[in-house]
Amino acid sequence: MPATNASPITIRNGTLTNFTFGIDASQGGHDGLTNITLDHLTITHPLGAGTQTTAIYFPTTASTVSYCNLSGYEFGIRLNRTGSTANNFYKNNTFTLVDSPFFFENGDFINTDPIVIGIPTVTEHLQ
Repeated sequence: MPATNASPITIRNGTLTNFTFGIDASQGGHDGLTNITLDHLTITHPLGAGTQTTAIYFPTTASTVSYCNLSGYEFGIRLNRTGSTANNFYKNNTFTLVDSPFFFENGDFINTDPIVIGIPTVTEHLQ
């Protein structure tokens, strides 16, 4: 059974390198976390690692990802549409060498909750 956090969670001004999942807020596959702030993070993964990689897995509500630099991942910010993603904000994030900056998992589910995405910076991988 998913649990909600007792108070706001903030992670800022840090660097994560070489993790298959940089930040996973899914509680082992369950939704329920709320009021999480990820701010000014750098999350990088080496290219060609051969494994499905996700910088931020974020099936949360009332949460924010801002000013983060995500690099070398298959998925930048991955959302699980079967859970609620109400009132989340994604602003001023940079995606470099990321195949899918925003990935809506279970995309066939119609979710009426608002998802606000500010204009991200996406750097294409040119070969």
